[in-house]
Amino acid sequence: MLPRMFQKCIAAVCATACAVGALSLSTLHAAADAARPVEVLALGDDCLAEIAGGSSAAEIMAAYFGGTSTNYAAVGTTSADLLSDLQSDAALRQDVAEADVILVSVGVNDLLDAVFYENPNLPDAASQTTLINLIRSMPTEKALDVVNYVLDTLPGTVSTINSNLQQVVSQIRRQNPQANVVVQTVNNPLAIDFNDADWLANISTNRQLATAELYFYLNACLEGGSYESSMLLDSTLTIPTGVNESIESLSGVSKADFYDAFVGADGETGMAFEITNFANLDMTFSPVGQVVLAAAAICADDRFTGGNGGALTEAYDAADPDHNLSAMRVSLHDAITDAAANTAVTYIRGDIDGDTRITIQDSFQVLVAYTNSNAGNAIDFTPAQRCAADVDDDHDFTIQDAFSILLYYTSESAGNAPSWN
Repeated sequence: MLPRMFQKCIAAVCATACAVGALSLSTLHAAADAARPVEVLALGDDCLAEIAGGSSAAEIMAAYFGGTSTNYAAVGTTSADLLSDLQSDAALRQDVAEADVILVSVGVNDLLDAVFYENPNLPDAASQTTLINLIRSMPTEKALDVVNYVLDTLPGTVSTINSNLQQVVSQIRRQNPQANVVVQTVNNPLAIDFNDADWLANISTNRQLATAELYFYLNACLEGGSYESSMLLDSTLTIPTGVNESIESLSGVSKADFYDAFVGADGETGMAFEITNFANLDMTFSPVGQVVLAAAAICADDRFTGGNGGALTEAYDAADPDHNLSAMRVSLHDAITDAAANTAVTYIRGDIDGDTRITIQDSFQVLVAYTNSNAGNAIDFTPAQRCAADVDDDHDFTIQDAFSILLYYTSESAGNAPSWN
């Protein structure tokens, strides 16, 4: 049963359509009018940044949705940088307002700055180009000072990241309350294979211990809780709320939990060297890493199941032809293949339920979704459905779109050949 207000609206539109039956709007028919394409936007740091020699996660997701992508993610971006851009960059704000899917990755550079680049006991950190050289540049006699500085600095750094993340999501939601927003959990950049003889060669025991200690400190920063030092210092680092705990508490967004798969379960080695460029001191993901990021984002939201999985398969085959990832970390391989099994659903303009017809029910669904959006409630539309609902192509579905769909239906029912113009 349709609400009485909506029934009155239908009656009024039907009367209007019959009265102007002789004024056919167009000879075009809706079945030939495709919905506008899904627009994917990437924001944040190295993890989502565009790369050479492969497609970025945003590009892969755009292909998956049959849409387009825009990427603002950049190497070195911190949570404060992203928040500032969202507040002041007019072009970025416009793209946020018009996006259908927004990917966010930020926080890892805040931690890297605190551990390495702002550490006064590592004066040459910024001049190093590889992690091996950075560790080797650590003065052996200052290994304890390096760790002590990090212990003092990290609690404040985590608090800042958590606060900035909350504000980043709030800024995005103010600019675009309808888009699907996916926030990626932050990975531990030091999730590396500490038994790897190649990178441990010629590194002193103190430096090795300091690096391992820093890994456990960063884990505490991300997962929360306390870590009691047992290698170099008799000290405890306590983080009331870890960065990833803060991400889990964010409302109105989906979470791509990439941390667990990245760090690995007991007995598994960290993946930093395999799927990122952290060996070269940035967290840009490699081509196969970008496929993993896209798959994680797709699996993060049930509303993303209606996509062209073949686009993900194509990107995976190009990045890792032999699928060596299945041997390194089968859980990541499985996430890719699961997402690649999805099948795209095509929507024409105004057809929200995907039955290839424009009906009263389509108009009603848009009206309900618009009402829920205004009330701050979740919207069950997929990105493709939202594009189909946005019949006037203003990157926002409103009561006007619902009315236009209803007008289209009643005009067509009256024997006219309407168009969305």
